[in-house]
Amino acid sequence: RKSVTPDDPAGWMANEDWSQYVTPVDAIDDAAVKALNAHYFGDLIPVAIGEKEGVSRKPAPDSVLLAMKELNADPASTVYVGDSEVDVETAKNASLPCLTVTWGFRDREILRSAGAETFFDTADELKTAILSE
Repeated sequence: RKSVTPDDPAGWMANEDWSQYVTPVDAIDDAAVKALNAHYFGDLIPVAIGEKEGVSRKPAPDSVLLAMKELNADPASTVYVGDSEVDVETAKNASLPCLTVTWGFRDREILRSAGAETFFDTADELKTAILSE
């Protein structure tokens, strides 16, 4: 997407090399995730993982672990960004810290009750946290 959040009209993701930082993982069909990723991000983000045979649906960690494998990501320097209770659980199941955004699917209190501990209210806050990891 060109605009990640309402406070980010320039779409900071579209202006940086995020291939080493970001990959979409979703509980929808793998072909659809790949098509949406290609449409919105082109070659900017090379890996996108959706639901497919042999890859259990979130909150199982399968899709996250597959994405990390395809990116050759170091688990010690990997985080999971999410906006739902399922995302908080998925991160936990993948043994990753969850950076929880408040502009998405659920509000802060629901996310906190699901176990979320680290919250980001803006894309700039999230960017700073990711780049400082």
